[in-house]
Amino acid sequence: MPISSENRIAGPFEGDGITTIFPFILRVLDETDLFVVRAIKDEQEDQDLTLYRDYEVKLNRTDGSDKHPGGEIILKEPLPEGDLLLITTNIPITQKTNIKNQSGFYPEVIVETVDRLTIIAQQLKGEVDRSLKLSITDPRSADEIIDELLAKTGPPGVQGPIGPQGIQGEQGPPGESAVANVQYKGTWQNGVTYVENDVTVSPADGNAYVCIAETSTEMPGPLAVEWILWVQRGPIGPQGPQGPLGAQGPMGPQGIPGEQGPNGLPGPEGRQGIPRRPTS
Repeated sequence: MPISSENRIAGPFEGDGITTIFPFILRVLDETDLFVVRAIKDEQEDQDLTLYRDYEVKLNRTDGSDKHPGGEIILKEPLPEGDLLLITTNIPITQKTNIKNQSGFYPEVIVETVDRLTIIAQQLKGEVDRSLKLSITDPRSADEIIDELLAKTGPPGVQGPIGPQGIQGEQGPPGESAVANVQYKGTWQNGVTYVENDVTVSPADGNAYVCIAETSTEMPGPLAVEWILWVQRGPIGPQGPQGPLGAQGPMGPQGIPGEQGPNGLPGPEGRQGIPRRPTS
C-alpha cells in the first residue's frame, strides 16, 4: 500500500496513571516490527519495552487488508503520570523475498517488499535527523567537532535561587465553540462511517473527538487528521462516603384471630370421699 507520510514516530504520549491504550497509524508488516520506548520522569535513560512482557499489539487488519494501517499498543500497566511513551519501528535491514523464475508473480509480494524498503529508509532518515551533521564543505570530522564542543564547555554552574512567584493574570473571556450542531454517536466503532460534526469517544484514550472531515472511518486520537479533541476525560474521582442507615419502616397490621378449637374430652370421674366422724 502507499506510504504517504515520512513520519515513523507516534507520540510522545504523556502518562496519567490511568491510560493503557495508545494508538498509532504507522504502516507495519508485523507486530514484532514495533519499537516502544518509555521515558521515565526525572531520569536520563530511556526504557525499551518488550513485546508480550510489557505490552501487546492490536493491529487494524480486521478485514485481512492494509487499508487501515496502524493499531494500538496495550500496556500491561498504566503509564505513570509524567512519563512519556513513544512508538516507532525497528525493522531489521534484511531481504526475505525470493522471487523464482517462472513462479507465481503476486503483486502483494512486490508491494510488501517495496514497503519494507521504504520503512527501512524512513528509520535511517529518523536516525540521521537526530544525529550531529556537518556541512558537505566542512573538512572536519564528527569527532573533531565533538572535541571542540567539549573544550568550549565549562563546568556546570551553581543553580541560583528560585525567584518569587508571578502574579496570576486576569481570567479571559469564555471562548466560542468552533464546531456547531454536533451529533453524539457514542463510542467509536470500527467499520462505521462518521460524518462531519459527529462526536464519538475514542476507545484508545477515553477522550471525545469531533469529526472535521466530510466522512471518516479513521479511529479518533491525538494523531488523527480527521478528528479534533472535543472533551478530554478527567481523572476518576475518589469513592464517596457511605450514606446513613435508612429509617425503620412502620409496624405491619395485626393478624386476624384464628377460629376457636373444638371442646376437649371430659376427664375421669373422681373417687368417693371418706365419711367424717362426728365430734363429741
